[in-house]
Amino acid sequence: MNLNPMPKHTLFVCQSCHSSEDRPKDQPADGARLLEQCDRTIQQLV
Repeated sequence: MNLNPMPKHTLFVCQSCHSSEDRPKDQPADGARLLEQCDRTIQQLV
């Protein structure tokens, strides 16, 4: 009997990677922005 019907997945994100070399120094990298957005989305669902 499976009590957890949703499979768990692991997502690896590099927090220092970015898509543009022209990124301003005060702007977070794309990976860091993605993790922040994921955290906000998860908090809204809880």
